[in-house]
Amino acid sequence: MKMNLKQISSSGNDRGDILQFGPFSLQPDGRLLKCGNLIRLSPKEQEVLRLLVMAEGQIVSKDEILQTVWCNEEVSETSLTRCIHCLRENLKTSACPNDYIETVYGRGYRLKVTVNRICQVSHQKLQLSRVTQTTHRVYEAYMEARYLCRRSNSERIKRAMELYQLAIQWDSNYTPAYIGLADCYRHLTVSGTLSLVVCQELIVG
Repeated sequence: MKMNLKQISSSGNDRGDILQFGPFSLQPDGRLLKCGNLIRLSPKEQEVLRLLVMAEGQIVSKDEILQTVWCNEEVSETSLTRCIHCLRENLKTSACPNDYIETVYGRGYRLKVTVNRICQVSHQKLQLSRVTQTTHRVYEAYMEARYLCRRSNSERIKRAMELYQLAIQWDSNYTPAYIGLADCYRHLTVSGTLSLVVCQELIVG
């Protein structure tokens, strides 16, 4: 089945959907990402890929692509063929060395893989939720560690150190956890549980 320009336009990502296929995701602004890394495409390549991805496996004719991407420019099919070749090279992966783009002779081109639409708003909410959950876990670990440090017991302080290190693992930019960890080393050094040399080695390491 061939999809015309009107159908593609009406099914496009006007809502700001992220279009995923294989390890790739086409962003609403036209950027192509592979596992989060930017794949550099020319403006024409971006537009051709956008048409094929938005058609979701249906055939887009050469005339339709030329009319949409090159508009009123004087251009031959050679430019489109070259553009498709560059896209195929950029879309090659070790997991899928075969073409993502199929040539349907005499008709046009189509994407051979399933396209999944992800609402950008929902995606952003999910990311924010994950950040919020991580921040909450970091704060809880930090507060529990602080409570244990007040007990001035070497075993509790060691447990507090584990919690501070866990907080740092979750958020390496959480400064209070580093300060708390340094305080733990100081307490253990003063109490004689750790020697000053060992303490300095641990801090540096």
